[in-house]
Amino acid sequence: MHDYNLEDIIDIKLLQGFQDSFSKYSGIAAVITNSEGSCITRPSGFSKNCNNVSRTSTNSISKCMSFFITGAKKSISDNQPFIQKCHEGLYSIVAPIMLKEQFIGAFVCGQILCIDEDNTEIYENSSVYYKTADEIQHIAEYTHSMAKLISAAIDKNYILIKSNQLRSESFYSKAKAVPEDFSIERIYNIHELTSSIKAGIEVICQKHDITAEINILNQIPPELLGNPSAIQYVIEGIVSFVAPYNMNSTLNIDFSCSQTYYSHTLGMKLSVYSGNNTSEKLNEIKEKFRLEKDNVPEGASLITYIIDKMLSGNLSFGISDESTITINLSIPQLDLKVN
Repeated sequence: MHDYNLEDIIDIKLLQGFQDSFSKYSGIAAVITNSEGSCITRPSGFSKNCNNVSRTSTNSISKCMSFFITGAKKSISDNQPFIQKCHEGLYSIVAPIMLKEQFIGAFVCGQILCIDEDNTEIYENSSVYYKTADEIQHIAEYTHSMAKLISAAIDKNYILIKSNQLRSESFYSKAKAVPEDFSIERIYNIHELTSSIKAGIEVICQKHDITAEINILNQIPPELLGNPSAIQYVIEGIVSFVAPYNMNSTLNIDFSCSQTYYSHTLGMKLSVYSGNNTSEKLNEIKEKFRLEKDNVPEGASLITYIIDKMLSGNLSFGISDESTITINLSIPQLDLKVN
């Protein structure tokens, strides 16, 4: 058994957006639950009947939760979407969300009356959704496919979490051997690294008679796991190559850190004031960092190799206005949260 809940592994805002779009497109109600049958997203497109009648009592809510769980388990055993009338006589569809072989949640939709059946006695003046039997079947198949895609995304996130834990624990515990694959990485203080990088950049800029204006954007966690030596080498190398192209007295450099699920991405943006012939100068810089060219400087080739192969990062170039070239560096780093 895994120690994670659905909401621990995937961004609920992402699920909410997907669910809202699905409900709007299909024209039926939808919600995502955890393994206990409780909703973890806000219901989308719920009918007035379910909002105002069925779900206003504890007994009705308990019946719904039980229905969700039963339907999901039946869907798992049959490997197909579960379609059945709920206790209120409405068709609902349940598709399981899985983490490996474990049931971790459900994609639920429905509140449908089948127009191919006689529903006069059930909801004579209802505000629920009406679909044909074929439409219900097609929606069920689509729901089942979407649940499998969500499960695949969860699997990838789970692998990332476990990788994060293994790396963090291996460095925290002296009793555990550090895996060879992670030998180039270590826990480091990001503020100490930033200070060291700033000092190196200032020395580089002094050689070109320019001033480095360095800004730290967003909140950067105190400690990360990665390769600080390679990061510093790459950043100072990039600055040394582009500094001669700056025609202003100041070279603007912004550092940032953004979080994606259970990892962080360090970012650096250089704004190079190029004066005239911006496009030509941009092409020269891009050529300098192109690996496949035989005549590129060795340092630039090495920097590009380290970014791509060792740091799994990205280096991009652009023009923000007629006289300013932008160089963006992003490098993923693991944080040290251990659940």
